[in-house]
Parts: sequence; C-alpha cells; structure tokens
Amino acid sequence: MTVEEMKQQLKEFILEERHFIVKDIYDFMPDADHQSIRNTIKRSGYFLRYSRCPYCNTEILITNRNRQQVYCCTEHKKIYNSKHRLKTRIAVCEYCGEEFATYSFRKTRFCSTWCSAHYREESKKKEREK
Repeated sequence: MTVEEMKQQLKEFILEERHFIVKDIYDFMPDADHQSIRNTIKRSGYFLRYSRCPYCNTEILITNRNRQQVYCCTEHKKIYNSKHRLKTRIAVCEYCGEEFATYSFRKTRFCSTWCSAHYREESKKKEREK
C-alpha cells in the first residue's frame, strides 16, 4: 500500500465516516503498523493533536472537524459529568465579599446577578474617568 493510498483511506475513514478513536483507526488498517499510521495522519494536514477521554482514557484524534471533542462517546460524557457535577467549592464574591457555594467546574466570580451587574457598572465608571 502506498502512502497516497493510505492517506486516502484514512481521510475517508476519519473525516467522512467520523471515526476519531485511535484504536478504531488502527483496527481499520490492521496490516499497517501504528507508527506509519500516525505519521500519515500527521502529514495529512487535517491533524491537530491527540487527546484522551477523561472517563476511560481512550486516545482520541483531534482534527479540524472535532476540535471541541473531549470524550470518546456521549455515554462517557454523561457518566463523567453526572459524577463530577455534585462536587462543590466555596468561592468569594468579587463585589460584596460574601462566601457562596458553586460547582467546582464553573468559574463563577459573583454570588448573584445583582453583584455582577453592579461590578460591571462600577468598572465602566472607573474606565470613563480615566
């Protein structure tokens, strides 16, 4: 199998059939060694990087078409998020200084929309004064 044939087969399998799990790509071409498949993917132009699923640690090929993909499948996304959604942390509001509970995965800065709005208004006033 030539390099051009391999590129064409990988392009059809990855981009058109939307298979991004590296193990599936290796299984699709059992007669080619893993390193030559990786090199062909890297030279092809649609490769960005490799990532791993946080739930099962499966290697995922990240291309231009699936840049936002984090999990290998939707089931793993649901399971992982349902387990970790319950974790909370204590944060301090940047406007009023009050402590409040928030989910650990959120980057919440304010305890309420009221504090957020007032902080935004004050920062606009300070910027106008400069």
